[in-house]
Amino acid sequence: FCEDRETYQCWPSFKRIGQCTGMSPNTVRKYVHRLEEKRLIDTEKTTVQGRDGKVKNGVLLYTIRPIHEAVAYRMEQDRVG
Repeated sequence: FCEDRETYQCWPSFKRIGQCTGMSPNTVRKYVHRLEEKRLIDTEKTTVQGRDGKVKNGVLLYTIRPIHEAVAYRMEQDRVG
């Protein structure tokens, strides 16, 4: 994977994550969404410029959030029901 351990960011594709985990890209997408819902990660769309000069969608940029934020969010969700 491509990663930056100072910013807690990485940018693997769904396909690459699937290859490493034995999951299909659609299953990876589902679980990435769940991690976002639980506030464990943030994702950001990226773009790349092709050889023809056209801008295309890139992979997602993943940022691991501080665990205390996810815990606080979960506690708040449990409190409100």
